[in-house]
Amino acid sequence: MNKNTLNKLILIFIILQPFIDVIVSIGIRYNNYLSYLGTIIRGLFFIFAIIWLFKNKIDKRVLLFFLLYILIAIGYFFIYTDNSIINEVSNIMKIFYLPFMILFFSKYSNKNINEKLMTILYFIYLCFVIIPWAFGFGFDLSSMYVNKTGYLGLFYGGNELSAVLLCLSFVSIPYIYKSHNYVLKLFMVIFTVMATVLIGTKSLLFGLIIEVIYYFVKYLKKLDKKIITRYLLFVFGLIIVALIIFPYTPIYKNFNTSTSYYDVDSVDDMFSINNIDKVIFSSRLSNLNNINGIYVRSNTLSKIFGLGNTTIVNNKDIELDIFDIYYSIGLFGFIVYVLFMIYVLKKCKLDKKYRFIFWMLMILSCLSGHIINKTMVIIYIALLFGLHEEKDNKTKILLVSNMYPSKSNKSYGIFVKNTKDILDKNGYEVDTVVMHKHYHKIIKLLAYIKLHGLVILKGIFTNYDYIYIHYVSHSSLGAMFIDATDSHVRIVFNAHGNDVVADTIPEYKNVKRSRRYLRHEDKVIVPSKYYYEVMVNEYHVKPEDILVYPSGGVDSNKFKDMNVNIAKSNLGLDKKYKYLGYVSRLEYNKGYDVFIKAINILKDKKEFKNYKYIFVGSGSEEKKLNSLIKLNHLEDLVIIKKSVSQDELVNIYNSLEMFIFPTYRKSESLGLVGLEAMACKDIVIASNNYGPTDYLEDGVNGFFFKPESYEDLALTIERVSKMREEDKLIIKENARNKALEYSDGQSKILLKAFEKEKDDE
Repeated sequence: MNKNTLNKLILIFIILQPFIDVIVSIGIRYNNYLSYLGTIIRGLFFIFAIIWLFKNKIDKRVLLFFLLYILIAIGYFFIYTDNSIINEVSNIMKIFYLPFMILFFSKYSNKNINEKLMTILYFIYLCFVIIPWAFGFGFDLSSMYVNKTGYLGLFYGGNELSAVLLCLSFVSIPYIYKSHNYVLKLFMVIFTVMATVLIGTKSLLFGLIIEVIYYFVKYLKKLDKKIITRYLLFVFGLIIVALIIFPYTPIYKNFNTSTSYYDVDSVDDMFSINNIDKVIFSSRLSNLNNINGIYVRSNTLSKIFGLGNTTIVNNKDIELDIFDIYYSIGLFGFIVYVLFMIYVLKKCKLDKKYRFIFWMLMILSCLSGHIINKTMVIIYIALLFGLHEEKDNKTKILLVSNMYPSKSNKSYGIFVKNTKDILDKNGYEVDTVVMHKHYHKIIKLLAYIKLHGLVILKGIFTNYDYIYIHYVSHSSLGAMFIDATDSHVRIVFNAHGNDVVADTIPEYKNVKRSRRYLRHEDKVIVPSKYYYEVMVNEYHVKPEDILVYPSGGVDSNKFKDMNVNIAKSNLGLDKKYKYLGYVSRLEYNKGYDVFIKAINILKDKKEFKNYKYIFVGSGSEEKKLNSLIKLNHLEDLVIIKKSVSQDELVNIYNSLEMFIFPTYRKSESLGLVGLEAMACKDIVIASNNYGPTDYLEDGVNGFFFKPESYEDLALTIERVSKMREEDKLIIKENARNKALEYSDGQSKILLKAFEKEKDDE
């Protein structure tokens, strides 16, 4: 199993946790086999974690602890013959789950474990409480305890749920605080308050209060006096509101019910030892006293190895985790457990921030139950150790495009991938939301819905510095939502097609949308001087906001000249023929029809009897191309290749005598294929209009012909074919030199669009 696959499986395991908890809760409620699902899945992961740790050559002391763990398990097998072996093994696994999980997640380098993920999980847990409440279904505490109120949503244990929410909220609070998305902030605050009120556990309420105080103190020094005043007024307002609504909360009702239930009539009665136990600790101290009595009266073997699962002994856990662990595994097991935890905590350095929540949960486990001996909670405590606190100063970019290469369409949007690769190489952190080529209208529509939906989701849960949009009219919708809700994010458009320059009447809809979206620009990248003029004159973009950068540039190391016969051999072409070529999409105004008509003129000329013609590309007018070929009886002369790799394309360029670029599209922003051919020292013959005029110079590094004139194209091809070889070599050399000016070495221009200004650092 490779690392990427392993990363994905671990990520799936983490994301599935709240859903597992819901299923287990339902299973427990209805006494079916679903209640074992959590134990099975987490047990299997426990085994995997141990195997992984040993395979990766961890400290030998861990092996010692593991052997002692096995010894305790074997001891249980012989001692507790009357007890359920499954229950005992499960109990031991749950106890030792925490140190092993901490060790695993701290050692396993997984970039997917981050604050964003923890925030998403926090949101999922909140939803599983609030949504059932909103729709009138779910479980409450009264279904377990007669004298308790509180709403659990789809979960079983209030303490377990509270501990998970405390753990996740502690990580999420700074992430939400740093977020520039006020929608996310608002939702999280509302959902957190609602869930806290609904659940009604003391641990969740006081835990959240402690967390808020911790972060307030932590960030106090960074705030100016005005903001501090606002925060204090806000906190004071919350206190007033809290005091007003407190009598109506489950926490107050539980407190009131408990005092009534136990006949506590006065403050003096309230603070008696007996009543504190009943009201505050829910009789846990009495349970502790009872189990301690059993322990004292037990034999020496039981004192050393424990009483086993306390549920078997006393029909109820003490629900004070530290004591539950001690009495169940005995003095020997507890010493092993404590020593193992000390070793793990020393070995795995935990950041100060996460250290606070870890020890808060440890303290809470001494006062409450179902925290450090429940796998539901342990997973999240261990994940704290998997969070890397190294400061990442990388600029985060979300690249959005409706064009991107796939296995079946390797060249489709290749220039977009090239820009991503350049950004990756220069240390930027680039996420992508992209579309591949789709032909069916419904599938394409669904792909666009998915594209914009993912942009919104990623934008909400990740603080991107930039959203980088290719093809303005179709790829911008989701990004506009993020721009409206996040004052920090900057929008960079890359305009390079009929999204900003229309060739047909339907394409004017694209232009209309692009005008609206381009108002939100921080920078606009264009591939040529021609498009620079379009942006300034037609879209009124400020000149200082425009960067001229060839779409992805030309990879000069890949696109270079090679032996023509080798190139032909690599493609399986007949070496006795000379070849002219066309590489572009088969769309309206791309000029493939002009080339076909020129071939029809040339085919009967003596000097072109040994020529054949290669067309590389696909598109909406493939059928029209085939019809033109048949109409002009060119089936034996024309070779069609729908999709080729970059390596194949290099071989095609090097097989050609001339490269024909007959486009007459107004939206032809640059024509990267022309530059790629020039980089391979091809003689390029192009229409004298739009994009190609940016780099082609007639008679110097290539040749022009009159746009849409197949007669002039045929004459130009004939004229070039008759040139002296030494003159051709000069043209080819000049073409290569010009292409190098557009090489990926120009990446500095692209990078300027993503430079953080000093004020933002």
